[in-house]
Amino acid sequence: MPYPLRSVAAARLCAIAVLASITVAGAPRSQDAARPSRAESIDLPKLETGRCFLIPPRASAPAPDAAGHALLVVLPGGTGSEEFLPFVENGILGVAPDDCVGAMLVAPRWADDQTIVWPSQRSRVPSMKFTTEAQIAATVAHAKSRYAIDPKRTFLLAWSSSGPVVYDVALAREVDFAGFYIAMSVFKSDRSLVKNAKDRRFVLDQSPDDRTTSFHFATDAATALAARGASVWLRRYAGGHGWNDSPLPRIRSGLQWLASGQPAPQDTAELALAEGDALLHNGDFERDTAGWDTLDNSQTMTAKTTGDGAIEGKACLHLAKTGGVPMDVVRQDVNLVGRTRVQVSAQWKSKGASNAWLKFFIHGPDGAVLLDDVDLVHVTGDHDWSRVVRDYELPAGAKTGTVMIVMVLGGELWVDDVHVVAPRNPPAR
Repeated sequence: MPYPLRSVAAARLCAIAVLASITVAGAPRSQDAARPSRAESIDLPKLETGRCFLIPPRASAPAPDAAGHALLVVLPGGTGSEEFLPFVENGILGVAPDDCVGAMLVAPRWADDQTIVWPSQRSRVPSMKFTTEAQIAATVAHAKSRYAIDPKRTFLLAWSSSGPVVYDVALAREVDFAGFYIAMSVFKSDRSLVKNAKDRRFVLDQSPDDRTTSFHFATDAATALAARGASVWLRRYAGGHGWNDSPLPRIRSGLQWLASGQPAPQDTAELALAEGDALLHNGDFERDTAGWDTLDNSQTMTAKTTGDGAIEGKACLHLAKTGGVPMDVVRQDVNLVGRTRVQVSAQWKSKGASNAWLKFFIHGPDGAVLLDDVDLVHVTGDHDWSRVVRDYELPAGAKTGTVMIVMVLGGELWVDDVHVVAPRNPPAR
């Protein structure tokens, strides 16, 4: 029967609020009483203490075709507990195919001092009575006993603590899934498993800012899997470990790609630069800071051009801040009237940055921000020169855009080669 989650009277929880509250290590707040859970708690047959939640397709979903429903099986990260159900049900499944059946496993607890959240055939814990691989198989079998499932649209999604076992499942000799979405995970699969990667499909979602599971795990995995014939879409996002930087659109497009059979797109950070009408002035800072406005709100930031270490031309912008809030900004407005698309790009590096950003705002005639997703990149720590490239389909009524270079806390940030271009042709992907 449906599993009643506790409500929190102080918060009206929707998918966005769940997303805002979740962290990988902690649990989100409970399901909103105004949106009761449709999930059914299942005690898996033949697995003592083995549990999952089965979430039916949305009531508004059309009837599936002859091949059956899509199926998305989710292993939550962190503690792997049922507290992640609101995020999975309202967030992740909210961007899955309309006819998708959802299943979320609950990590078993075999001992109070258990450190491996998802025990597997290769990573066992004392007193365990079944492996995560067996729990996944039992969950898929139960979903198939209740719904007609399309094997070409059966996917497995994991993040953080559940990533390693999903790599193991994905690289087994036989698999029940058409694709795998693995976020913010370590990668330790050995050659005996990677040899099975041929023709399998992976979305790897990782932040270069991640200090919990380093970005090199994702690049190592992408390299190893692709070398063995897998199709791998390596995606970068800003903000470090966790579901940061507007993850739901990434999950939606990732699941769509897994089902598409198409070659992997280029990573956003590696897109080809568009040719077209340049809308931004002096983005190379060769004319000092002409065209740019500096708002030194904290009185602790310096913003000046320097030739020391410029990545393009003879100069770049160097920001150095010693204090804290309020934030300090270097900005420039561009005219978007009559444009339908723009591409924004920049190169940047940092040293000891605590909280810095490159942002792009799109405004309507009344100054209102038309798109909430304004972050180009979140900068923390030390980074060598990197490029960020972002393509925008402009909403109706777009009048102006604003490039903002933001220092919230202390550190140093170098910026160069900033462009806002209205492409003459669709940007390469």
